[in-house]
Amino acid sequence: MSKKLGLVITIILAMFLGLGLLGCSFDSELETKTASSSDVAEENVLIEVNSSGNATIYYDPDTKVMYLWISGYRKGGLTVMLNADGTPKLYEP
Repeated sequence: MSKKLGLVITIILAMFLGLGLLGCSFDSELETKTASSSDVAEENVLIEVNSSGNATIYYDPDTKVMYLWISGYRKGGLTVMLNADGTPKLYEP
């Protein structure tokens, strides 16, 4: 009878452990900062916006390096624009 009781307790503990792991959200533990187009615009100078408004080109006034900001629904990304040889593209007014 004690073996059955031990088995039942082990199964119940395993179920609670499984439910505890499934209920956790690992994303909430991460502290991430999502950049927005306004964050990029504060430090850089706007050059061009495409007709749909989801791609914007900026340049850094100190280094003259050009950046491309692409935005979508609740997401976006910033990348350095490169020349054909892989060097950063520089803004030339």
